[in-house]
Amino acid sequence: MDHKQLETWAWVLIYGGLLLAFLGLFMARAGQDSMFGMGLAALGGLLVAGGVAMILMRARRNASPAQHDAGGSAGHHRRHKKSRGDRHG
Repeated sequence: MDHKQLETWAWVLIYGGLLLAFLGLFMARAGQDSMFGMGLAALGGLLVAGGVAMILMRARRNASPAQHDAGGSAGHHRRHKKSRGDRHG
């Protein structure tokens, strides 16, 4: 999974989890099927935790020494611009 997909799924899990958690808490407080509401809240909390874990995983991936040695995408972009300038000038 690349960085963009990882980040997208992380935020989907975080926002979806928050929505489920608040919906579950609302249902539990309203007195309608409180066990189901608490189950939704717990599931939402797990989704949020999974999203946060994915963000931490992405951050660790960005800080890995192997990527810095390879130059990363910024180094590739700079080389690409330089080669374009050499062709035109």
